[in-house]
Amino acid sequence: MGRLNIVCVEDDVEFAEMLEYKIKQYFAPTFSNVRVEVYHNIPEKLDFDSIDVMFFDMKIGEQDTLEYMRTIRESGYMTPFVIITGYDTYVFKTAHLHVYDFIKKSNLDKELKKTLDDLQDYFHYKSDYVVVPYKGEHIKIYIHDILYIEVKAHHVLIQCRNHKEYVVWKDYQDIFNKEYISLVQSHRSYVINLNWCKSIDKKYAYFENSPLKAKVSQRRHPLVLDMMMERQNFF
Repeated sequence: MGRLNIVCVEDDVEFAEMLEYKIKQYFAPTFSNVRVEVYHNIPEKLDFDSIDVMFFDMKIGEQDTLEYMRTIRESGYMTPFVIITGYDTYVFKTAHLHVYDFIKKSNLDKELKKTLDDLQDYFHYKSDYVVVPYKGEHIKIYIHDILYIEVKAHHVLIQCRNHKEYVVWKDYQDIFNKEYISLVQSHRSYVINLNWCKSIDKKYAYFENSPLKAKVSQRRHPLVLDMMMERQNFF
């Protein structure tokens, strides 16, 4: 795999250096370039589109990093957050921030290994894509970026995050010719990405940080709901 960009926000210089070393050592066999940017203060400007995962200490000096994480989420970015802390109480305070994982400093080696194993699986999933003809050329569309697919008679409409939409004049089965674990049929004309689906009712599926919705049939509703429950801890 290619480049991996990681941000670590940690004010303990010695701990940050140790964490950076362990992360690079783990991912080096898989990625050609592992970059870990360490910040000892809350960073002012970051390119969140290029960041694959962020590690946070909950306290940077006297500052609580919760507000910073909340700002990132409110801006529409779903970058995975990993929180490294010695405080159990933060698990409840961060429920709305879609935190990928928590690591206790007192059990660092064991819990970090498990988190990095899970992240490895996540990065493999995130790199999956389809190639489609679009406006005279062929482009990649990453499965991770898809909100839903509307299936028409002779073409599909692929609705992605960040307001990107692609009309592709091919049949669904010709484009998505293998099984993708996050994509599930919610209606005879709709396939949704469970990883961005925040809720469903018996008519529609609703998505994180988006006003868009996709149809859900009454027949498919129980299956989609069961699959959502199974994958609720994926991120």
